[in-house]
Amino acid sequence: MTKILSINEHENNYQPTIIKLKSRAIINNSEGKILIANYGGVYLFPGGSIEERETPEKAVIREIKEEIGIEFEVLKPLVKMRHFQFNYPTRENTTTDRLVITYYYAGQANQIQMENANQTQEEKKDNFQVGFYSIDEIKHLIRKNNTQNPRNRYFNEELDTILEYYRQNYKVITKEYDEKIK
Repeated sequence: MTKILSINEHENNYQPTIIKLKSRAIINNSEGKILIANYGGVYLFPGGSIEERETPEKAVIREIKEEIGIEFEVLKPLVKMRHFQFNYPTRENTTTDRLVITYYYAGQANQIQMENANQTQEEKKDNFQVGFYSIDEIKHLIRKNNTQNPRNRYFNEELDTILEYYRQNYKVITKEYDEKIK
């Protein structure tokens, strides 16, 4: 993974108090639509935190299996995102300055297998849902999302940046993925 995208990197000598490592996948189907999740009123790509002693690729493969029941053996490394989040509202009703480093991967699937998913209690409680949408449909969902989740702004910043990167590089990404799985 050589390409690095950054959001808010050059803001006033930023010193994060927390560094989070995450891994997510952009999964498209044969129609070119992308799988997007809605979790706690926030739109994001399937994936999540990287556990101790876990590689980013193993983490995203595990998270996809847990969240949507799809088992991947191969995902194409796509891009690494460094997202500097100032005054990030935590679930404990405090704020923190954090850096989230997210490793993005690309994959292809035509259907989800929710019956094989093993979601956490929190994902179940927050009504975790997924569906395939075009990039323009996802951007529309983001603009129309009026969730009261205070973290929504940060997820939207990252989602919008990754969607634009994906849109600009889609043909190269899918061609390289096809060659990798042959």
